[in-house]
Amino acid sequence: MRDALSEIVVSVGAKVPIIEVSTPEPVRIKEEIVSRLEIAYPDAEILVEGDLSWLEGLERLNSQDEGDLIFVSTTVGYYLDSPECYQALLGLIGRSKEPEIRTLVVLGRCRWPEGIERAVRLVDYPLPSEEELRDVLERFCTANGISFKSETKERIAKIAKGLTVLEFQNSLGIALLKSESFSEDSIIRELKNQKEQLIKKSEILELFHPEDLDEIQGLDTAREFIKRAVSSGLGKGSFLLGVPGTGKTLLAKTVGKELNLPIVIFNVEGVFSKYVGESEQRVREALKTVEAVAPCILVVDEIEKALAHGNGDSGTSTRVFGTFLKWLNDRKAPVYVIATANDVFSLPPEFLRAERWDAMFWVDVPDLETLRRLLDYYSGKYSLSPEMVDIKVEEIEGYTGAEVKSLCRIAAMLDVPLSEALKYVKPVVKTMGERLSRIRKLAEKVCVPAGSIVLQSERGKQRGRMVVRKPAERGSNGV
Repeated sequence: MRDALSEIVVSVGAKVPIIEVSTPEPVRIKEEIVSRLEIAYPDAEILVEGDLSWLEGLERLNSQDEGDLIFVSTTVGYYLDSPECYQALLGLIGRSKEPEIRTLVVLGRCRWPEGIERAVRLVDYPLPSEEELRDVLERFCTANGISFKSETKERIAKIAKGLTVLEFQNSLGIALLKSESFSEDSIIRELKNQKEQLIKKSEILELFHPEDLDEIQGLDTAREFIKRAVSSGLGKGSFLLGVPGTGKTLLAKTVGKELNLPIVIFNVEGVFSKYVGESEQRVREALKTVEAVAPCILVVDEIEKALAHGNGDSGTSTRVFGTFLKWLNDRKAPVYVIATANDVFSLPPEFLRAERWDAMFWVDVPDLETLRRLLDYYSGKYSLSPEMVDIKVEEIEGYTGAEVKSLCRIAAMLDVPLSEALKYVKPVVKTMGERLSRIRKLAEKVCVPAGSIVLQSERGKQRGRMVVRKPAERGSNGV
């Protein structure tokens, strides 16, 4: 907070015409910012919205001839589409060369129109620290005649980090009213509910609760590695490259359930906006929300779509991707990232460099043993009779887990044997052709097998067959 306040003070002194203070709690921080500005600029006139309207404040900035003037507003951002607001902001920018300070400080997130955004200085105002949240807890306990040990308060404040003061206060109040005994457990339970609310309110993020762990078959190497990486506290993330339908996303989601961690899905396609700069801002805000929910698993599915989206978008996809990569390097919160991709060739080389990921795994079509387990599982799930399971596992060699599931579901849907349902399900490996061969070649060089996989080697290709490689013994892949 201290750094953000200093940045605001310096920007005002530099006569920046417009300062946007990015914060989810503009009402709370308004008093802090005004107080700091009064100390830094005692001779300046500081206007605060509430004493006058947003339009009156902008008009004063444009009409006053003498003396320094600062206008602090919480609502200007809602009127940026109006001609009056746009004209006033242009006039304010035009006065930036004058010797007096003429600065608008806007609290909250804004979508600036073209011609204005380049004059705006963005300052990120942090959420309350653990110390500030502990103070809120102590005031709440005093007001309600409740006593907690010091270490209990510290744990609660630590878990609450990432929430606004109002969200924390609301959680405490709800926990008090819902529980017969206002305890550490009841507070923590409500704080987790509050953090789930953050995800539900996001257009980009989704909270996922997997139901069945048995659908994951044959990916034991990747599964155990990721679990140990997360549990160690030293892990950063894992990258899963592979054939569509082989369980990459399901693996990522399942690990979160096994570790009893929230699983947050990042919707890459929901990021992009037609407004200048808004896509990058959406990513930043979404990642702040993810950090607030930490510790958690963040799943970025088919990450190559972030760049594939951007043909002809004036570099928006590249900037969005850069924002995400920067966060991967700089994040402090315990967020373990699992990214999946079907086509690695659409990703830039820096995405795959060392220390970006703990490991990169290749997930190919299942081997025969894994196919047998998948066939047994899905034929049982869809209640297929023994007579309906009339195919040998060799007949579906090259099928993915998703295709085995589809095969059994269609057989149940049509009430026909699997041999009849086969004509409706064609394996994706037959349609991907040379592109899949190229990806497999790269996978052999840079990726670790996720489990029992089938890799195309040059020797196998020359002979026109697939070469089966068994999974490495435990320990050879760093687990």
